[in-house]
Amino acid sequence: MDSYKLISGSDDCSLAVFDVPYNKFLFDFKEHTKPINKVLYHPNNVCIASCSSDMTVNIYDLRTNHVVQHYQNNQEGVLSMAFSNTGRYLLAGCRDGAIQI
Repeated sequence: MDSYKLISGSDDCSLAVFDVPYNKFLFDFKEHTKPINKVLYHPNNVCIASCSSDMTVNIYDLRTNHVVQHYQNNQEGVLSMAFSNTGRYLLAGCRDGAIQI
């Protein structure tokens, strides 16, 4: 990335992306329908992931500002997640204690 980005997930169901060196709001994502529980960068620093109480995980490409993957958990909200070191896998921890890959 050409500058440092700050990603903020919130209870209003949106992700906001800021350019830190320029102190500037860039854009937001509004795909979730319930509060966002966690956001994180993919190891390639080009994508980010978010999980929400709406039982979804989204992966966004920061170059195109689009969702590139969408995962639906039909049981419980997704509370946490982590990428593997290589970024090939995303683990999601759900409210019912289940872990999904």
